[in-house]
Amino acid sequence: MSSKKKSNPLLKIVLWVVAFLVVFAFSVPIAMPLFNQSSYCDTSDGQDPTSSIGGGKAAGGANGSWTKKGTKPYNNAKELAEIWVSFGVGGQAVAGIGGNAGHESGSSFNPAVTGGNYDYFNADENTRPVAQSANESAGGGKGVFQFTPYTKFAPLGSKKWLSMSAQSKFIMNQIKESGMRLPIGQRRSFDTFKKMSIKDATMAWLEDYEQGSGARFDALPQRLAIANKFYTLFSLKDKKASSTIKSAADGAQESENQGCPTDGDDEGGSGDVSSAKGVKNPILAKAVGWGLTRLNKGITYSMAARWGSSSYDCSGYVLTALEKAGMKNAKSAGNTVGMLQNSNALGQNGKMFKQVSLKTAKKGTIVVTGGLAGAGAGGHTFFLMEDYHGKSTKVLECTAAFNGIANKNTFQYAAINGSPIALEPR
Repeated sequence: MSSKKKSNPLLKIVLWVVAFLVVFAFSVPIAMPLFNQSSYCDTSDGQDPTSSIGGGKAAGGANGSWTKKGTKPYNNAKELAEIWVSFGVGGQAVAGIGGNAGHESGSSFNPAVTGGNYDYFNADENTRPVAQSANESAGGGKGVFQFTPYTKFAPLGSKKWLSMSAQSKFIMNQIKESGMRLPIGQRRSFDTFKKMSIKDATMAWLEDYEQGSGARFDALPQRLAIANKFYTLFSLKDKKASSTIKSAADGAQESENQGCPTDGDDEGGSGDVSSAKGVKNPILAKAVGWGLTRLNKGITYSMAARWGSSSYDCSGYVLTALEKAGMKNAKSAGNTVGMLQNSNALGQNGKMFKQVSLKTAKKGTIVVTGGLAGAGAGGHTFFLMEDYHGKSTKVLECTAAFNGIANKNTFQYAAINGSPIALEPR
C-alpha cells in the first residue's frame, strides 16, 4: 500500500488563482500625474509624462513612441487626426482633441485601451478579443477618450472598441446635439469649437467634454504639450475649419451660428487687468491691489502650504488678500465652502460676505464655484478683473493651471467647477 497522498484538484485550482492574482497585482504599475507646471505653454517634446501608465509600452516599449513614425501609437494618432479633419475641424482644434486623447490613453491612442492597459496590443489586430479587466467589470473608463463608464458607448465585446472612427463619430454627434458644455449653462456649438486655437480647444475639451477637475485639470500642461506636438507631427497647420463634414457619418451642412452664446460673451473686456483701478468697493480695491503685487514673485500653487508667503491655493490667496485689505478674520472662513457658509448665498446665514448678481458683478467682485460640496479641488475662487461680461471676463487667481498667481485666465476656465456665486464683503 503506497503512503503517497493523493493530490487535491480543488486545492490546485485555488493555488493557481491566488498565484495569478498576485502576479497581476504587481504587474500593474501606478502612475502619478506630474504637477508643478509653471504655465500652459509647455515646450517639451510632447511625450506625456504620465505615459508610463500600464507598463509604458506607448512610451517606447514593444509598440514604440507615438511620436515615432510607423509605430502602432503613431498610426493610431495619425488616424485620429485624419478622422477629425474629415469632420471639418480646424487643425488647431484637432490638435486640442489629440492632446486630450493622448493623455487619456496614456499616449497609446489605442481605441480599446482600458485605464492604461496596453496588453491589448499583443494580440492579432483582426482576431484579438476585446480586453476585459477589473476596471471594465467595475464600469470604469475605456477607449481612446476613456468613456466613463464605458457602457455609455458600447458593451464589452463590441467591435466598436476596435474602431477609432466609431468612437469619434459618437462624440461628434454628442457635441452637435448638445454643444460643448459650460458649467454656467451656456453652450458652445461644434462650429465654435472647431475654429478654436490649440490652447483654447485643449482647455475646452477638458472642461466641457471631459468635465475635468482636480488632477485632470492639473495635467493641463501635459495635455497641451501633446497637442502642440500633435499639431506639428501631423502637419495640421494648413487644415482649416469647414462647415462640410467629409465623412460618411454625416454629410450635412451645419449652421455657423447653431448653439452660439447670445449673452455677449466676447464683448467688452477693455478694463485694466494690471491694476485695481476701477474697483469701487474699498476692501476689494485694496485686496486686488495687494493680490496684483504678488504676481511674478515666484509664488506657487499648493493645497498643502496654502497660506503664504511662498505658496497659496485659491482660497488661501483670496482670503489672505482680504485680510491684508483690512477685513478682520477673513482667513477664518477657511476655504471656498467656508466662504459660502459665511455668506447669505445658498440659504446660508453668514455675516462675512453678501451675494450679488453675477450678471451685474463689477471689477473686483469675488466669485466662488463648486457650491457647498466643493471643498478641495472641487471648488475655486477668484477676483473678477473686469465688470462681468461673460466667459471672456478676465480674472485674478491662484491656480494649479498656472502653478501660481495669474491674471491671464478668463471666467470660462476659472469657473470650471460650476455653480458660480458672486460675493462682496459686508
